[in-house]
Amino acid sequence: MDGTIWDSSKEVTQSWLQICSDNGLGDVITEKKIRDCMGMVMDDIFDKLLADRPAAFRRKIQTECERYENTYLESHCGKVYDGLKEALQQLRSMGYATMIVTNAQDGYVQAFFAGSGMGSLFDDIEMYGRTGLSKADNIRLIMERNAIAAAVYVGDTLLDMQSAAQAGCHFVHAAYGFGSAPEASYSISCPAELPALAARILG
Repeated sequence: MDGTIWDSSKEVTQSWLQICSDNGLGDVITEKKIRDCMGMVMDDIFDKLLADRPAAFRRKIQTECERYENTYLESHCGKVYDGLKEALQQLRSMGYATMIVTNAQDGYVQAFFAGSGMGSLFDDIEMYGRTGLSKADNIRLIMERNAIAAAVYVGDTLLDMQSAAQAGCHFVHAAYGFGSAPEASYSISCPAELPALAARILG
């Protein structure tokens, strides 16, 4: 999602700052730090951001941030990338199913749907916060659940590329996102380029 579907770093930062303030942490969270962590699982994010705090305290703050973030994003939608809605509509008109696999907590995708009104453009979702599985395993899971033999996974990071390879599907690098994947075979500079490329890859 992050760096592929939308940029919620500003909104996530604002929600986490509120929780940190409530817990006497001051300004330990910045938008740059959030952006640098996008794509990581939540456990790893808080282990990185609060490395000098006890593990039990990190989990407490994480739980509070996850809950408040989901609620906050429902009414403070992140920036959906230009042309995404139209690209999804075109893909679906071409007969392709569209799904989301993310390392985020349970409720994050649902908050995006509530804030953006785009839930009807996706056939299924899966996330680390619901299954506890790696991104590669969640890709495989959602493909098996929907009887998908061939798929394109769109992401903006090296981890996305590696996960797609492990799951046995094609990868398209979202070069407009946060991360890099210099060895990716396919790349798009905006969502509008995806339908034609997906058709070329999948037929």
